[in-house]
Amino acid sequence: MPKIVFLWTDMAIWALFVALALYIVSVRRQPNLAANWAKVFRSGPALASAVLLAVCLLITLADSIHYRKVLPPAAGSTAGKVEYDTRVQSVLDTVLARLIETREATYSRPLSTVSFTKESVEVNGQVSRVAPRLKFGGAHLSDPDTQWAADVTTRGLTGAVMGLGLAALLCLVLTFWMGRAHQQGIKAMWAAIWRQETKVPWHVAYITLMAVGVVAGAIGGLMSHYHVFGTDITGNDVLLQTLKSIRTAFVIGALSTLATLPLAVVLGIMAGYYKGWVDELIQYVYTVLSSIPNILLIAACVLMVQVFLDKHPELFETGVERADLKLFLLCAVLGLTGWAGLCRLLRGETLKLRELDYVQAANAFGVTNTRIMVRHIFPNVAHLMLIVTVLEFSALILYEAVLALVGVGVDSSTSSFGGMINLARNEMSRDPSLTQAFTGCRFAPRCEQAQGQCQQDIPELWIQGTSGRAVRCWLHAPQPLPAKVAAAAPAAVPAAASTSSQTGAPLLQVQNLSVKFPIKKGLLHRTVGHFNAVDGVTFDVPQGRTLALVGESGCGKTTSGKAIVQLLRGQADIGGQALLGGRNLFDMDGAELLAARRQIQIIFQDPFASLNPRMRVAEVLEEGMAALLPDVDAAGRRQRIEQLADQVGLRLDALDRYPHEFSGGQRQRIAIARALAVNPKLIVCDEPTSALDVSVQAQILNLLRDLQSELGVSYLFITHNIGVVEYIADEVAVMRMGKVVEQGPCDRVLGAPQDDYTRKLIASVPRLVAQG
Repeated sequence: MPKIVFLWTDMAIWALFVALALYIVSVRRQPNLAANWAKVFRSGPALASAVLLAVCLLITLADSIHYRKVLPPAAGSTAGKVEYDTRVQSVLDTVLARLIETREATYSRPLSTVSFTKESVEVNGQVSRVAPRLKFGGAHLSDPDTQWAADVTTRGLTGAVMGLGLAALLCLVLTFWMGRAHQQGIKAMWAAIWRQETKVPWHVAYITLMAVGVVAGAIGGLMSHYHVFGTDITGNDVLLQTLKSIRTAFVIGALSTLATLPLAVVLGIMAGYYKGWVDELIQYVYTVLSSIPNILLIAACVLMVQVFLDKHPELFETGVERADLKLFLLCAVLGLTGWAGLCRLLRGETLKLRELDYVQAANAFGVTNTRIMVRHIFPNVAHLMLIVTVLEFSALILYEAVLALVGVGVDSSTSSFGGMINLARNEMSRDPSLTQAFTGCRFAPRCEQAQGQCQQDIPELWIQGTSGRAVRCWLHAPQPLPAKVAAAAPAAVPAAASTSSQTGAPLLQVQNLSVKFPIKKGLLHRTVGHFNAVDGVTFDVPQGRTLALVGESGCGKTTSGKAIVQLLRGQADIGGQALLGGRNLFDMDGAELLAARRQIQIIFQDPFASLNPRMRVAEVLEEGMAALLPDVDAAGRRQRIEQLADQVGLRLDALDRYPHEFSGGQRQRIAIARALAVNPKLIVCDEPTSALDVSVQAQILNLLRDLQSELGVSYLFITHNIGVVEYIADEVAVMRMGKVVEQGPCDRVLGAPQDDYTRKLIASVPRLVAQG
């Protein structure tokens, strides 16, 4: 029984594979998520890419099971004692054992039978430079000059046909499996795929799979007798190195990305959500990190890792374990130094999301900041995270290649694409490059008339005699002083650049409310002034009645409502009082404020922005109860949710659907149900009908009136629509430029307004005039 070797990267790769499998199972159990992924795989290029990635993943998994062979008992060894080989092998190494064993002396070309490097051989008394036969490549050929072409063609075609047959067999198995799932026969299913009648373009996957089968089959048919990609300087098969480098690329791309995500996601969301000093501190850290050239920072960290490994050789039984730990730590370094870009992007997106209504609603329910960031912010930035990590996957592999070029990449015993590029660079340095700087005339090595000066100095461009021809050659230089002619230089290329229950008593008393937003300028963002959005506003909201707060856009209506519901804490300086049950809301904090949130809730203006698109309706309605009514168990919350659905006119099957499946009016009904979930005494309605059609507006207004009559809830109704005010309000307060200019009973304010602004506001309402 071989000894299984648990390498760090092996465990990480298999853990990722298990996580991927569990995620696939989870997706299949969630129809909405499955539908989203189905959209991805309806794209032909995406499906073809998935097939290629699956092939590479299969190779990676085969190369991530390592073991040490049991050695045969040696003479004189203790009976029963098991000795293991010092070499660590993988399953892929076992499959490709011949490529490992057929090591040549040095370089050879692809499919060649002779070495690339010539040797001096004595033939018939004369020394000749010839390319010797390879030890393994084409060794079965007695006369390579006449047999090679036919043998390569035959083996390649035979392997391609076999590979195509295996791929076709796999396609038939998949077709049979899909036919059973769709209750169709294999023939009918195959015909549907061939005629491209399926939603997923399976024909693209089949074509890709067959193409892979043809290529893999041809390579498999040839590699048993030839070096398909040739050999490197030490005679190792390049095909073997290429296949084993796939695992290294997967490890670096996947593990480095995982190391990047925790820092980027957590810090990016925290910076955008908390703002203030938290944001400035995180910005400072990633700005400093971004100011250091990334490749230099990575190289310095890798060199420190290398020093640690060199000083502690006793930690490893084999060289493979040492090389694997270096690879694992390289992934950690790449991740810990590459999070700044994604962090900056997620911060910007979070700054936008934190102002959306569904996040404000969660705040109004007293949902903890952690839950808001996890449940509301993170799911809605995950798409950006996914896009960036996919794009960075290849960039991380490129980093490894660059590090290999400067000698600080993976261990030399680990196959990687960067290491192969580095070896190719060494090979190219054996012969002059076309871009290499020459000394002297570049034609001197092959010019029969070349002299000493030709070997040292580059000739100028001379005019030859009277012919007018330009010649760059020392032999045509005029004597004694040449008449030099400037060569036409190419154009320069620019550098790349608890509430009172007394009937008639005020439920909420707002006194001298002021809201000032700080104005910050300068490098340190110091406060240089304030913008007074609300200035000395006073009004009362009666018990079980509606106060309408009316005014033009920008007058401070919504700001007043949000200040009362405590949604502007930390963003603005709030003064005055908002007395709920005799206690000032602005002085409350902690558990006291949490208890007050059960009495006051809010309905936002935009029904499309007030619901988290990634939460089902039942989850939206349950969130506030879970935060503010912890004594209610899950069964009780479910019963309350169903009761709410009935109250606002929603069918029970709507509870398991997502917001995008509803119209605007239905979404606003959900928002109303959410506000009612904790049985509040006061609801701030922030223009709840302005984004709806006229007919739907009437339905929502009727619903609000019915709920008030049934539940005795009070409304602070914010609107600029006088028609709505006339229909729903008992009291009216008119605002202009942050101040209340007039207030009183609805009939008096609308019927006999005292203030000029109120009269102009009422006169601005369009009315239909009958034609005579």
